[in-house]
Amino acid sequence: MADPTRLRRIGEQIRIELAKLLLNDINDRRLAFVSITYIEVARDLSHSKVFFTYIGDAAERVEIKGLLNESAKEYRYQLAQRLKLRAMPSLTFRYDESIEKGADLQSKIEKLSKELSADLDD
Repeated sequence: MADPTRLRRIGEQIRIELAKLLLNDINDRRLAFVSITYIEVARDLSHSKVFFTYIGDAAERVEIKGLLNESAKEYRYQLAQRLKLRAMPSLTFRYDESIEKGADLQSKIEKLSKELSADLDD
């Protein structure tokens, strides 16, 4: 079993190399709008969750997620060639909703702030 610091370091290495792979080596232009935000590696290094964001609507996001997951084995192979790990974890792609949730929360805070400001002015 790996310690948490090592898992984070491995996740960060995978994130960097996968981002390079998607940017430089993949011919599908839709993947140019994909950002890898975080990699969560299992303690036994058998699998990892790859969190990504995508600039586009919800339907496109679903399509991109499917495309990424269909290609996960190929990405894993490519990453294994680039990274010198004893075992390369499998990849499962998930959309990272944290950015949208953060933007929504920020919007609500701004709205509330304006309402409070208006109430104080009255």
